[in-house]
Order: sequence, then C-alpha cells, then structure tokens
Amino acid sequence: MLSRFHTFFILQAVLLLAASRPVAAQDKIYWTDSNDDSIRRADPDGLNAELISKVDHYEWAEKLAVDSVNGKLYWIDIIAKRIQRANIDGSSLETIYTALTTTNFYDIEVDPAGGKVYWSDWANDRIQRANFDGSGVETIL
Repeated sequence: MLSRFHTFFILQAVLLLAASRPVAAQDKIYWTDSNDDSIRRADPDGLNAELISKVDHYEWAEKLAVDSVNGKLYWIDIIAKRIQRANIDGSSLETIYTALTTTNFYDIEVDPAGGKVYWSDWANDRIQRANFDGSGVETIL
C-alpha cells in the first residue's frame, strides 16, 4: 500500500507526464478564496479580479484545475465529497462525481489531451480518474 505522501507525488508525476498545459486560461489566473467560498480570476498582473462562482463548502485552494483547452474549471468540494465543473466564466455548473464511500480528496488535475480528470484520495490511498463528464471512473493506482 502506498503512503499518502507517495500517492500525492505519484499523482503529480503522472499528470506532468500526461499533458503539457498552460497554467492560465484565456490570459487569466484562477484561484479559490476560502474566506467567501468562491472561485475568482484576474489578469496575470492581478488587475481586474472578478468572482466566477460561489461554491458550497469549498475550503482548500489547491483543489482547482483549469482546462484551458476546453474552457472548463474543475474543483473538489471536500465536505460534500464531490467533483464539480463549470465553464471558465462560471456558467453551466455541474457535479460530475460524488464519492459514495469515505473519501479524503487531496488534489485534482486535468489532462485535456486524454479527456480525463484525475484526483487523489488519501482516505483510501489511491488515485482515480474519469472522463471529463464523470463517466468511466477507475482506480489507476
């Protein structure tokens, strides 16, 4: 069984090898704000900050992934144990995966070229993935 430390770093390595993608989409940077449970974006120089979406129960800033190829944001709601996505402007919010068992999501990444979203689960020492629409969930490690 892999340690939680190793699971996190293996996920990072898998995702770095899976696809090369820009950090920002449409010349914007994105972040979560745990002070008001929101996702926000701004120009790379920090100007023109704006609210993208209010997110129920959102707590951890590292749980946001930008798919700049398809214009989507993906994030983890750790309280409701679900993965959600929306267009990069915050529209078309949908839940693509809800965990049915004890789960402790740690990180989320996207592979636009492969059409997959990856996440790590510390409670079960595993890395999982699914198609962008949430179908085809599988444990890969």
